[in-house]
Amino acid sequence: MDYPRANPNRPVILSVVPSRFDTIRVASNKIARGLTNSSLIRISGASYFEINGDNGTGSRGLTLMLPQQMAGFSNRVVDLIGGLTPIATSDSSNSNTAIRNCNIMGVSSNVNDSTFAGIYMGGVNIVAVGSIGANLNARYGRNSFNTFDNNFIGGVQYGVYMRGRTLKAEVDNGNVVSNNIIGGDIAPSGSSNTNYWGGIANAAGISVNGQSNLSITGNLIKNNIPTFGNNRGIEVTVWPVNGLSPANTSIGSNITIEKNEIYRITSTVAWNCVRAWLAQDRWGIVTGKQIGRAHV
Repeated sequence: MDYPRANPNRPVILSVVPSRFDTIRVASNKIARGLTNSSLIRISGASYFEINGDNGTGSRGLTLMLPQQMAGFSNRVVDLIGGLTPIATSDSSNSNTAIRNCNIMGVSSNVNDSTFAGIYMGGVNIVAVGSIGANLNARYGRNSFNTFDNNFIGGVQYGVYMRGRTLKAEVDNGNVVSNNIIGGDIAPSGSSNTNYWGGIANAAGISVNGQSNLSITGNLIKNNIPTFGNNRGIEVTVWPVNGLSPANTSIGSNITIEKNEIYRITSTVAWNCVRAWLAQDRWGIVTGKQIGRAHV
């Protein structure tokens, strides 16, 4: 989605007709099994593009649903990645895009989740937490002023996963994650596919890295799959880059986490579960670190 003439006065908005409830999905006979690092909707090198499910009824009128054929640990429902060949600019990052008022559903069973993230922003390839990320595309930083607001996200391992570059000059900037509900009320081990989040160790409702001036505000995060350890409601991490001094790398700066409600983050194994996790307590981050129902 690379629209050369996009600007604040000429945005592109994908929406629904008033009072309608629509679903975007892929026909089962159109997908080859075994896809990796793929998504239902990919936004790449875009500006002033918005997906908005507001149908005027006060409900979310647009559902983005990943099909069962795309069950895979590296797939996500919506992703924003740096464009590799932009049409009109040398800056291939995403800016001023938005995903609002949507139901974002991953692939799950009545036992576990099989989708990496509901909303993902970073490089093309998923890289394990704690690794340096040599297999990412060349431009995955500087995604700026993007907004993810008032969505329901369920059936995924991570609700929102944002990984920018750890180079200070190329971190993501000014993004907003607000008023989302991450995790539903359909528990595992029932007759229906669960819409809880998690299903792996170290999962998080919201996980961010390499961000500057980020706002995480007003989100409700609840109900992780409890059979894995070390799940976090909100996670802020820093991963080092080989060969660079601390002066050139950053956990991020001016990150505000406030007015979020986090509860029922549990585990049946021995590892810890926390409502918020910081790799380092610095750079103006506002948060807490406790188990249980809380406002952070």
